[in-house]
Amino acid sequence: MNLRSVALITVVFALFVSLTACGNQTEKLEKSGIADWVITRVENFKKDKGRLPADMHELDYYVTEGGPVFYDRDSGSKYNVSYEVGWEQYTFESDTQEWKESSVSYL
Repeated sequence: MNLRSVALITVVFALFVSLTACGNQTEKLEKSGIADWVITRVENFKKDKGRLPADMHELDYYVTEGGPVFYDRDSGSKYNVSYEVGWEQYTFESDTQEWKESSVSYL
């Protein structure tokens, strides 16, 4: 393989990595906005009705299986809102009022 071929492969790979990163960042911004909207709706619902919604249908938000944002509640007063971007999962935990980041495993 000559130097020109190596340079071309390097440029193509760098372009691919850069475009993938931009796409993931755009997806993260979009999903984080939806997640923030869901959190606001859950908090308002809890204030108005004195309980957590059973699911996102009670928030008038209808999602298909697979997201883009997930809502999960326990039997008490805690809930999580999460979304995935690439191999990362972002989860808002209501008891700490913080976002956690973790790696997704599909195995």
